[in-house]
Amino acid sequence: MRHGRHQAWRAIGPLVASIAIVLAACSGAASPSATTPAASAPVASGAAGQLPPPETTKVTIGLTNNLAAGQFIDQFAKDLGTFKKYGLDVDVIAFEGDSKATQALVAGQIQGAESSGGMVIASQKTDTPLVTVALNNVRLDYVLIGAKGVTSAADLKGKQVGVSSLGSVAHAVVLAALKNLNLQPSDVTITAVGSESARIAAVTAGSIQAAPVQIDRADKLKAEGLNVLTDLTKTDLQYATAGLGFQKDWLAKNPNTALRLVASLLEAQETMWAKPDLAAQKYAEFNQSDPAVAKATIDSYVGGGGNRGMAFTKDAFVLPQEVLATVSPNDAQVDLDTVFDLSYLEKLKDIGFDPKAGVSQ
Repeated sequence: MRHGRHQAWRAIGPLVASIAIVLAACSGAASPSATTPAASAPVASGAAGQLPPPETTKVTIGLTNNLAAGQFIDQFAKDLGTFKKYGLDVDVIAFEGDSKATQALVAGQIQGAESSGGMVIASQKTDTPLVTVALNNVRLDYVLIGAKGVTSAADLKGKQVGVSSLGSVAHAVVLAALKNLNLQPSDVTITAVGSESARIAAVTAGSIQAAPVQIDRADKLKAEGLNVLTDLTKTDLQYATAGLGFQKDWLAKNPNTALRLVASLLEAQETMWAKPDLAAQKYAEFNQSDPAVAKATIDSYVGGGGNRGMAFTKDAFVLPQEVLATVSPNDAQVDLDTVFDLSYLEKLKDIGFDPKAGVSQ
């Protein structure tokens, strides 16, 4: 199941191409910054925790990977009835990857999507820029695993490191891991190998000397004689793995609806922490997965992979941009202040919604 979550992070190169094809033309116009939000600010309410009336109540949200616990939060909110509680009629649709969800978003078939940082950054140079208003995941829960005999940065220098593809989340993990090891990307050869299972097999066989794997596989691999070179879960690194995003034009017209959507997800996120067994049950039903696998997935999310309060900083988009620029150099010029808007989370806190909903920060 964790492998399924990794599949949500397809190569950014095809994503950029897909966005370009769908939109047919790119726009050079600058987008509003996060400090001057693209959307009209949601209207404050008089009573503590009371939300302003929505502009529209019917919304469809797309998931780019239904196997990811951080994206299941939308379906969990629907199961719990938090969308309905806050006056919204929300449908949740699963897509196979970022690019298909982007196409549906651009075509107006959905109003919001659980977007990766790379997806949102790439959209800024199109006619349909996206903006992230909350992040469900801000951590890369990976380790860099080394082959037998590769136990240090010195051992790794000059060797081959496998990723799924250039521009992928695995590529991001490698760049972050190299920084932790005080190595430069030029100190190794980064090679596209494929899926996590394929990378593990290649390290075991010795055809490559290191590869990124998710943290829950580390103990098993160490028992097999491989080595953890660095553990990204023990760093303060932020990475925009998945978060609620909208077209900026839609957000400008529907700020109060967006505020209610964020409120609904915040309450569902808190419930996932408070009642992980219930979340695991609903996850298993939604994905038709083994209950034990579902529980392990939810426990991992609640245990550190998830971002409980959904708040973040611009730093969460720095590494996604760095990785995106390896396959699309022009995206290195995108102003990261244009890709997110924290005013929705801030407004909920200002009007007293967080304590009313039991939200932990």
